[in-house]
Amino acid sequence: NRVLELDGNYSYVELPPDIFTDFTEATLEVWVKCEKLGARFVSFGGAMHDLGIGSDQFGYFLTTGMFGGGIHSIKMPPGFLKTNTWCHLAAVSGTNGMHLYFNGALVGSHSFTGSFSSLKSGKPNTIGRGNSSGSLVGQIDEVRVWMMALSGAQIRKNMFQKFTGNELGLAGLWNFDDGAAKDSSSSRHDGQLKGKAKIAPSALPLSEDLIRPGRILGKVRRA
Repeated sequence: NRVLELDGNYSYVELPPDIFTDFTEATLEVWVKCEKLGARFVSFGGAMHDLGIGSDQFGYFLTTGMFGGGIHSIKMPPGFLKTNTWCHLAAVSGTNGMHLYFNGALVGSHSFTGSFSSLKSGKPNTIGRGNSSGSLVGQIDEVRVWMMALSGAQIRKNMFQKFTGNELGLAGLWNFDDGAAKDSSSSRHDGQLKGKAKIAPSALPLSEDLIRPGRILGKVRRA
């Protein structure tokens, strides 16, 4: 297994702009291991008008978008995010609202029903930083975008799967196993390594290695 390794000095992957902007619902997944907190892990859209996943310096996770003049985000209490520890995050958006999953558990929800279709900006999309934030110090792997709102059961089932890119509904897959930032899905939205971003060998954790939330937060919806 290979992963994207970033040093925080404006190292990231640049993706083409305005991709997935016809999606009215979607699921964004990413594996991440941070050495420091306070960066966007994945960002689609322009500065302060994006949909993505990241953390602030206190370890909060956020899925954020600015649509119609309002900022819509999900925060969960600090303590879940541990430095130098792999975790899986999934952000679901669409007609049933926004939902954030940490290691397969639902940790927060928001009633906002926007998704990628609100994000046309002409700005490059990014892995490892946001258009208005610094770069991640750490590693990222298995970035996936689905053209559907996955259920919690589907997210848990997919977490440890290795996909080819031909799976139904999978619209973007960057797993870095080819030594580059190519999109392995049929969409072929290939990325470009920027700064000192590099591909390095690394093993993802096993299921029993993951930190599991002691309680589920937010509103739980029936799958």
